[in-house]
Order: sequence, then structure tokens, then C-alpha cells
Amino acid sequence: MIIPRSIKYFLMLAEIRNYRRAARSLDITHSALVRSIKALENYYGVKLFNRGGGVPVTLTDFGEVFLEAARKISRLGMDLRDDLDLMKGLSKGQLSVAFAPFASKLCGHAAVGRLLNKHPGVMIKTTVLHHTRISGVVSERHADIGIAYIEDVANRDEFVIEALGQHLGGIFCRPGHPLLERDALSMAELVKYPWCCTRLPKAYSRFLPVNLDKAGRHDPMTGDFIPALQLDLVYEMADIVANSDILGIGVLLMFRKELDNGKLAILPFRKDWFQTKYSIIYLKHRNPTPAALAFIEEVRSIEKELSSMEPGLAAEFMGDTAPS
Repeated sequence: MIIPRSIKYFLMLAEIRNYRRAARSLDITHSALVRSIKALENYYGVKLFNRGGGVPVTLTDFGEVFLEAARKISRLGMDLRDDLDLMKGLSKGQLSVAFAPFASKLCGHAAVGRLLNKHPGVMIKTTVLHHTRISGVVSERHADIGIAYIEDVANRDEFVIEALGQHLGGIFCRPGHPLLERDALSMAELVKYPWCCTRLPKAYSRFLPVNLDKAGRHDPMTGDFIPALQLDLVYEMADIVANSDILGIGVLLMFRKELDNGKLAILPFRKDWFQTKYSIIYLKHRNPTPAALAFIEEVRSIEKELSSMEPGLAAEFMGDTAPS
């Protein structure tokens, strides 16, 4: 069962509620998306979206009914695809994976690379999303597998949840940064500089002071920490931090190459709560395809490698900085 393109376009617009951003996500032009939605509305003789006047797009009552039907069609198409992939094994098949930003750099994309190296016939789509969206895209079947923060999915009964290893967090800076002259640092000293990272969940932000000075701010709605320089991805963090006095918030293992070649340094600040807390998730009632199972095995293998590597890195770059 091939899901009609117009259904895919409708579902994306219904999720994002903005024509231009939905078109970018679909990799089509704004005018192509407008034509597709108008064609649907003309075919069924109803208006599906309220739009215009510079306000976000909203669903009409007809659109709400159509959304439920479109989701059913999408789910049926994905179930059929999965059934066929189970029959095909790893010679062919498809896989869609969604990562939170830190997880993408730690293990996610490396696992994809290893999987494709072993099974080049598999078609894979990866998406890096804000941590709060991972469970939603897996639940709605836009992704087969997610790597999400544990606290975001802990009470979600529809998921199989497999916790991954916890890895040491760190605060990174350029070599020669003024704070490197100190043997120990307080949080009050650290927040005098802008921080750079993705949004951090409440699981971490609750340990930060109320007054964050130049570091960023707390989101009053979600409890997330919003840094002064907010990134969608973590890949650009090293270049930003290496060329400024901005402090980068990340994971020791993420920047082992930059630490080793002297591009970055790590500050003497270590806390027990400052560790990754990720898990693999997928839906309980969906049988994982061979590609999904193979991907999970690659993630497990990389996680073992990272866990064995971490103590040596911590001893070399964090020295005698004891957690508190």
C-alpha cells in the first residue's frame, strides 16, 4: 500500500501548522504544498485548514476528521511496509530513526554508518529532534526507533524502553580561557559566561541556579534550560567554543578528538547529575524489522565501546576533579 503523497503533505502541515516550514521539511516548494492541499480540499469539497492573516495554520472541523482518517491510512501503509520488510530480511527494507541531539553524535549516526556498511541494501532516514518530540514521532510511527531521554518516556506504557549507558558531561572551553586558571569552579563563576548547547531537559536544568546571568534562562513552561546560544545540533559546538569565550555544554566522549588535538579544553567542574540519560524506544505492538533489530545491536555495541573508553578519558582530561 503506497501512502498517497497528498496524505503525507496533509499530515506534515497538520503537525507543523506553517506552510513554509512544512514545505521545507517535505523538501518541496511552498507553492507545491499549497497546490496539494487545495487539490485535496477541492476533491472532498470541504475546507481542511484555516489560514491567512499571518496566524498559524489551524485545522477546521472537517480537517480534524480528515486528520484521524489520514493517520489511519499512514499507519496501515507503515504496517504493510514492516510486514514486507520482515519477509525481505536485511537484503532490502527501510528504517527510520529519530535522535535527540547528543545521542545523534554519541552513538546514533555511528550506528547508522555501521549498519549500512554491513547491509547496504537497507534504506535509512535519520532525524535529529528536540528531546520532547522523540516519543511523539515514534508513537505516531514517523520513526521506527527513537533514542530519547529516559524521563521523557518513563511513564509511556506503549513503548519498549531499553536504557543506555550514562556518560559523563562536561563544560568545554577554548585553550587559554580565563577560567582554566582556576583549580576549582563554582556555578556562580560559570554563569558569568554565555553557554552554548541544545535545550537541556528539566532533568538537568533543575540543578542550575535560578539566576543564570549570561548563561541562558529557564523556560517557564517546560522547565528546560535555554542557553544563550541555542543549537539545533551539537556538531557545530566545537568550532563556536574554540573561537570565543563561550562555554560549551556537552559530553566528554563527544569531544574526545578535539580534546586530544588541543582544539578544546575541559573545565574543572564535575557533578554526579551531569550525565547522559538516554534510552532506545520502539512501540510494543510493532514487531521490529530486521533492520531495526540490527540497528539496535549496533547501538549496543557502540555503547559498550564508549563505556570502556570513558574511564581513561576522564582520568586524562578531568584528572583529579571529583564529582560532587
